[in-house]
Amino acid sequence: MATQSPHAQETSVAFAVRFRPAYQAGFVHFIAGESSVPYTIHPNLRQQYFQITTAEKNYLVKAHLNGRQHELHIVEGFEEEPAVFRASDREAVRIPKHRILKPGAYIVVSRKVISNFHPLVQPKSIKTIRGVYATLIQIPEDPSWQVRQNLQAILHFEIAAKIADYGFFAPFSAYELAPDCWEISKDAEVAIRIRVSRNLVPRYTQLLVQERRSGHLTTNYLSLKDDADTFTIQSPTGKLRPDIIRVGLAHPVRFLFEIRFSNDCALPQSANIVFKFGKSPDTRMRLTWTAHELASTLINASRGNGELLSVVFPKAIQLSISDRGGRRLKITQDDTARQIVSFLRSGKFPCCLSALGYPDVVLKRQRTVRQRPFITKQSTNVKPRSHYQARLLNAFNRGRVSAYSIRSIAYE
Repeated sequence: MATQSPHAQETSVAFAVRFRPAYQAGFVHFIAGESSVPYTIHPNLRQQYFQITTAEKNYLVKAHLNGRQHELHIVEGFEEEPAVFRASDREAVRIPKHRILKPGAYIVVSRKVISNFHPLVQPKSIKTIRGVYATLIQIPEDPSWQVRQNLQAILHFEIAAKIADYGFFAPFSAYELAPDCWEISKDAEVAIRIRVSRNLVPRYTQLLVQERRSGHLTTNYLSLKDDADTFTIQSPTGKLRPDIIRVGLAHPVRFLFEIRFSNDCALPQSANIVFKFGKSPDTRMRLTWTAHELASTLINASRGNGELLSVVFPKAIQLSISDRGGRRLKITQDDTARQIVSFLRSGKFPCCLSALGYPDVVLKRQRTVRQRPFITKQSTNVKPRSHYQARLLNAFNRGRVSAYSIRSIAYE
């Protein structure tokens, strides 16, 4: 995993191994080179992170099971060929070689300095761990053959022009397993909007939608016309809910993204927690455990830019907060606000606020607009085409949802 963090006038990128076991493990040893760091596996956390501090060709996760048994997991590290990550405000997984790089921002990590990037990709060096070099690049919307040839020679990836925009209307939070592969709870309604580019060569004629139910794969084709290049795919809950949905273009077939449904995801039915900010009784923000990130108001309170007055949560829930460095604190009902703010002031982000038996909420430092190398188009020029889109834009303007949630409705 790669995570960007702003530091004064520059941006740095840190790396970690995300561990999400499908079995019960008491603790693991994360082995990097000659160092071995033990980690305790918390049963109420869906995933844990092992920080990478040295550049190695491979990393080893040794998970200790019941008794004397253990399992070994080898994780690919940094070798001679550059590693590519999507540049995102959130954590980003490493992009495998069989994927296609689409227009957007990427972080290229290599053991040697790469100085022959094409000027149109706007290469910019950023700080990272010792032993490797990181470069931030931007693939343009319609890359020329010179840009594609340059990146293919350096990165050994196929480069594509902008194929389609897509974004989730519901649910607002979807778990990213890999680039263009999303995981959603089986109990969540799904609505995703797809807008196919009209500048594709060759011109595709159909949108391909595959659904797998109980091992059986069904395929549907939706016609692409000049006046119909936008689609909304919906998947309600129930016994007929598929296991996997794949979306692509035809003909020829070209993969766009995949959605998997899982019982392990955050359930919509979950406990509410209320954070009260400021001195006015009307200044109150209600947050639920279904959110992927808490609002920046809580992080601002830890910086002294606001005041967190109280936190209310059910007595039957045990809250705890942890950070990237391994520190962990159990939150009590007494003076909850002071405990959280005090922990965040000294914590190493991202921090995880978790409740026993309920999903996790991740807290991350948010960069200001002037520190962002690439700025998302402002929503003032967006014209919603439905009541639902108007509500989504209103939520974005109030800071309740990320720019990713509205990028698919940002029309020219």
